[in-house]
Amino acid sequence: MDDRTAASAGFVFAGLALAASLFGWLRADLPATLDLVAIVGVALSVVALAGFLLRRYGRVGRATGAVVGAVGSIGVVVVGGYLLVRGGPWPVATAVALSGGAGAVAGYADWLGLDDQALATRAGATAKAVAIGIAGIAAIFAWAIFVALLVGIFLPGGLGTTARTVLSTLASGAGTLSVVALYLRYSDRDVSFLDLHVPDLRGFGYAIVGTLAILGGNLAIGLAFQQVGIKTAQHTIVRTAETDPIILLALVPLSYLVIAPGEELLFRNVVQKSLRETFSPVAGVVIASAIFAAVHLPAYSSPDQTLVATLNTLVIIFVLALVLGAIYERTGNVVVSALAHGTFNAIAFAATYAELTRALGG
Repeated sequence: MDDRTAASAGFVFAGLALAASLFGWLRADLPATLDLVAIVGVALSVVALAGFLLRRYGRVGRATGAVVGAVGSIGVVVVGGYLLVRGGPWPVATAVALSGGAGAVAGYADWLGLDDQALATRAGATAKAVAIGIAGIAAIFAWAIFVALLVGIFLPGGLGTTARTVLSTLASGAGTLSVVALYLRYSDRDVSFLDLHVPDLRGFGYAIVGTLAILGGNLAIGLAFQQVGIKTAQHTIVRTAETDPIILLALVPLSYLVIAPGEELLFRNVVQKSLRETFSPVAGVVIASAIFAAVHLPAYSSPDQTLVATLNTLVIIFVLALVLGAIYERTGNVVVSALAHGTFNAIAFAATYAELTRALGG
């Protein structure tokens, strides 16, 4: 039986994309250049809508309808992203991008020929993975509050900036590891699920190549953004370190001991590995990377950072997370991805320290 549930869902998302694009064109009072972009968004939404509609009512085959719908939807995502980057109204741009993204996913699902049961299974797996990511953020905040209360009780005079940052980092590690432990407990799994192995030469090779790929990717994306005038946001730690750079030196060893192990165990191991029970390896890596990027939103959000700059930074984090996810998928060893992650962070902290100390010294 030819199930058209995904095509129906795509039709709904394409309709939402059309509505958002039309609103941006007719009501958002956009500059002339962005007005033209919004018109393109309307046109692409119509293309996606037509593809899903014709597929839904059997006027075209599954492959044709799915491809047309997905391609139109991907174009809508690009339009939404461009509106965000160029300073368009973020609610409209976000609605355009999200509805386009959902339409692209629906088109892909229809192309795969997934029925309603398969769609429900994948939606449930994705929701579970997102919930684990949200639980990680909640646990980090809970541990941070707990540590702050202990400091207030036993050290009423307070702590210096470096000590507070170290304790905050330790709380972050405790939060991610708490969620990992709870996942093992309530999923009836043991420690062997975590894929903690001493790397062999191949593993160390992947760690080195992965680190170089992350560094190169970060540099290339940063330069590309700079060339076209795309702004990015700074991590809260970097902003804090602007007045006390020594914080960054303390974070170099913590990158290996706390930050990378905690994040890799939670997002590469628990989240990505749980997604692999339902999705293909590539889809598991992509979804886990998207969740990893999204949960970094609080770390790059502040009153002095624009939403667009923050979202641009999350795009970079997503791309770098893809590398870490691929490393874990290829090696099946979370220690290898943690080594690459920790080395990248350590180099970034050390480089920022050198930059800040030069600036302060000058």
